Amino acid sequence: MDKEKQRIAIAQACGLTPPFIIKNEGKWRAKKEIWTVPDYLNDLNAMHEAEKTLNHEDRVLYVGHMYEIFEREGSGIEFCDNPQVAATVIHATAAQRAESFLRTIGKWNETP
Repeated sequence: MDKEKQRIAIAQACGLTPPFIIKNEGKWRAKKEIWTVPDYLNDLNAMHEAEKTLNHEDRVLYVGHMYEIFEREGSGIEFCDNPQVAATVIHATAAQRAESFLRTIGKWNETP
């Protein structure tokens, strides 16, 4: 899934859905205003705001997806209740969090 599609999907999931036409560099144009799509893949603060939209059940799925991402990327982390492993998830990059978020809400697409 390309980066722009990820950013737009997260923005829409977070309620940023003005009537828009996609323009270059993540800007949406509607009427006389321009909305800038947050840089979810590089901004931990933006991802923190997105994570706040998840309910309890989704947060559990989110952490599970995060472990899968770490495992796929060869971090050597295994799913368990070990606090050290949980601490590692806290240090996930914004891009890892974005993928986990999109997988959790069913919006991840394997094709670019």
